[in-house]
Amino acid sequence: MEWTLQERLLVSERNRGRILDITEGGKAENAIVIAENLQGPASILPTEKGLFVAETWGGRVTFIDLKNGSHKGHANDLRWPYSLTTAQLGGTERIFVSELVAPLFGQLTDITEGGGREKHTPYVTEIPYMSPVFYQEPGAREYDSRPQVMMGCESAPWTKRLADGSLILEANFVIFKVPEGGGRFADILSDEKNAIARGLRFTGGMTQHPVNGLIYAVDPPAGTVFVVDPEKPGDYRHVPPVVQGLNWPSCVRFGPDGKEMFVCSFSSGVIYLVRNFYA
Repeated sequence: MEWTLQERLLVSERNRGRILDITEGGKAENAIVIAENLQGPASILPTEKGLFVAETWGGRVTFIDLKNGSHKGHANDLRWPYSLTTAQLGGTERIFVSELVAPLFGQLTDITEGGGREKHTPYVTEIPYMSPVFYQEPGAREYDSRPQVMMGCESAPWTKRLADGSLILEANFVIFKVPEGGGRFADILSDEKNAIARGLRFTGGMTQHPVNGLIYAVDPPAGTVFVVDPEKPGDYRHVPPVVQGLNWPSCVRFGPDGKEMFVCSFSSGVIYLVRNFYA
């Protein structure tokens, strides 16, 4: 779920393969269909000309031109791509996507150059995430593994750009700053100044408030939204949530003025509109 530069609120319907404009609210059948026939659309990255969309099941990131609705492949040969963002590095705008590259590890990948895997650059590597789900196809003798990103969002590495152009990432119960140049997950966290919040639960989507600069994130199993102050790093396990009682929230965003909070519910198939939350 993301706001475009034209202040339209878009959401991805992963199971239906669609991107919808839900700015006006109401029922999904009345929403404007921006794109369809996508393979497991997840994260949306709006630009001036269109949208980058991570197609998790298709293993690619696709660019959608908002003027004519055309689709164009940007980056291929990805492994369960999920969370998209940009960052300013060395004066250059870069595009990143999180992947689940191995049974127990994720990766943040620089896909600015597009193309196949030979053009992609690993940026943050060996990011631990939850064990995969094991399943058995009907009639099969062996069990296969499938990343839990298919079941929800709480196991995928989430990344987001802050207002100052820097990059943060959430994984393994920690939200941390990604230093320029990236590196191994363990090496980054060995430097205490990179950690923003520890002691978290299963965190889903996160965003920075456009006015107060705080980081808001969802805890899907707990049904809550919690807040982290990037200027006050520490252990947040006992900090009370700002919103609770939600049904498996997966993503949180704010309206342009920061007065309204929008929260996706993966299980209920709804978008909650929340007002009067406290910072």
